[in-house]
Amino acid sequence: KNGYLVITHHLRDNVLNNSALLHADNSFCGDDQIPVITTKSKISGFYNSIYNSFLSMPSWFALDGAPVRIPFTMRIPSWVENAKLTVNAEQPKEYHAGGFSTIERRFKDGDVVELDIDMKPRAEKRTDAGINVYMGPLLYSVDIDENVEIIKDQFKTSVAFPAYNVTPASKWNFGLPENPEITVVNTGKKGFPWTPDSTPVKLKVTAFEIPEWRLLGDTTPGLPEEKIQVSSECEEIEMVPSGCTRIRMTTLPVVEYCK
Repeated sequence: KNGYLVITHHLRDNVLNNSALLHADNSFCGDDQIPVITTKSKISGFYNSIYNSFLSMPSWFALDGAPVRIPFTMRIPSWVENAKLTVNAEQPKEYHAGGFSTIERRFKDGDVVELDIDMKPRAEKRTDAGINVYMGPLLYSVDIDENVEIIKDQFKTSVAFPAYNVTPASKWNFGLPENPEITVVNTGKKGFPWTPDSTPVKLKVTAFEIPEWRLLGDTTPGLPEEKIQVSSECEEIEMVPSGCTRIRMTTLPVVEYCK
């Protein structure tokens, strides 16, 4: 109510960074990939994005005075398949995935614009013979156990601020079929989300071990050739958001099973 637009971030479970732009004509543009800004306006807005298997993006309006007619624009991510864009939970509005959708109307104090997205997991093939797994905007990595060693013989490490050498303690050398089976697992974890054990959402994915794909000393090898043939049995691996990991295997080879 102080005559300024203030956009804030809330960290609950895993989140998207959200903010809003104010156009020169005093219209709003909501965008989830830009820095937070504060700018003068007669309208206050508030974003709150909660990541789970379902994403809700409500924006509340607080007006100093009478209703005002403005266009409100939201960027709809390209990965969106099923979404609902509403004002005050009324009839859903049309939206355009991979672009900007605008609602132009008279907004009054207390109005709520909400974008609800069902975030389905998906596998996306890359151009370099690799494949990535996503859920909504989040990129997932293989959940790898860790061997952690404190480095003591380096001048930049100390007791107060130690350096670590982290290496894999479990299998990481997996490949995925072009259309892997992906199951969403809600762990029920709350609070700090940035470790594999505390993330609120994991994915179980069908994969094949590639025994001959190994570390080159301490270096991760490049991807094997496209559609490498494997004879190992299919197994189910766990994947976690890439931001939760310290060592990560994120881009996996595309494999083809052969007996």
